[in-house]
Amino acid sequence: MCVQQLFINIIRSLHENTTGQVMDCEASANLDITNGTKQGCVPAALLFSIFFAMMLLVAFRDCDLGIPVRFHIQTATFSIFVDSRPGRRH
Repeated sequence: MCVQQLFINIIRSLHENTTGQVMDCEASANLDITNGTKQGCVPAALLFSIFFAMMLLVAFRDCDLGIPVRFHIQTATFSIFVDSRPGRRH
C-alpha cells in the first residue's frame, strides 16, 4: 500500500460509519451521516484548504491576470527585518 492510499484510508476511517442523533428533549434513534464533516473536525478544514488551493492552481495555471500587491512596513514594531547586532532593529 503506497503512502497516498494509506493517508486516504486514515482520513476515510474518520468519516465512515458515522451516526448522529437529533435532540428534542430526548434523543432520536441513530441516523446515518452520509455526507458533510463532523462538527469541530480539525482535519476537515485542512483538507478543504488543500483541495481549494489545488483547485485554484489548476483553474488559473495558464492565467497571467491579477493585481500585484506590494507593501513595506518601516516601523520597528512590525518590521520583518532584524539586524543581528544587539540593540539594533530595522
